[in-house]
Amino acid sequence: AEEYNLQPKTLHMAVALVDRSLASVTGTDGHKYENQCITSTFNASYDDTTILSKGGFVVNREMLQCVGCACMLLAAKIEEVKPPSADDFVYISDSSYTRQQIINMEMTICGVLSFHLQCVTPHQFLPRLLRASSASRLSLAPGKYFIRDEVLEVMVQYLLDLSLQSYDLVRQKPSLVAASAVYLARATLGRREDLNIPLTRPTYRSLHMAIRENGGFWSDTLEYVTGYNVYDLEDTVLAIHELHSKAETSDLKSAFSIFRATKYKKIALRTVVPVHELAFP
Repeated sequence: AEEYNLQPKTLHMAVALVDRSLASVTGTDGHKYENQCITSTFNASYDDTTILSKGGFVVNREMLQCVGCACMLLAAKIEEVKPPSADDFVYISDSSYTRQQIINMEMTICGVLSFHLQCVTPHQFLPRLLRASSASRLSLAPGKYFIRDEVLEVMVQYLLDLSLQSYDLVRQKPSLVAASAVYLARATLGRREDLNIPLTRPTYRSLHMAIRENGGFWSDTLEYVTGYNVYDLEDTVLAIHELHSKAETSDLKSAFSIFRATKYKKIALRTVVPVHELAFP
């Protein structure tokens, strides 16, 4: 996605297509591997020689990258104005697959999914959530219009990309993952709601305690727009927070490497908020 300047939502749709394609797969040994391979990292419990099949859809471990290329090609055709070609994915895969193999896999996935390619991803909720996040007295500038919080947007994008690495988060509703990423981004960047406590030095401790005890990273507006309260978000926020805290030392460093660049405001280098400061009740 970064190589060809694809939109972030294209990557998330591609991952969703991979997950759906590999879901409910049965091995030749008769064991059903449903929900064990619904992950982009493919942490399955069978060996490399096991062949997986679903109604003629056969995938061995050597062809998994081909599945990824085909799903990215499909997602790009849906989301992008000028999608990459199959030849581009031959180059990206270092000629591991031919152009015809990628096209054949693309057609196979369309058949497996019965051409139901559109799917809901967290990105579809972001424009409304980010606008709702700005609808607080501390986040608004004087005047009539909202200010776009670009740093918050990049942080949310970074957290959502990290969420792709989690097997558990695949099962969560995309709207919940999006809302949790916004909550954690606000907590990490210190985007708090106005608790009607004067921001003076003598009351700083009072403000800090009020935020810790009553929250401050989630607003009535966000609760209304998302339908989620702080209690609904807690488990998912903690799951994304764990990925965030381990991003620099993880074996999967792609997201961290990308988002530490100046282009992304070096957002990956921001200090991770301690878990006890997430202000959950």
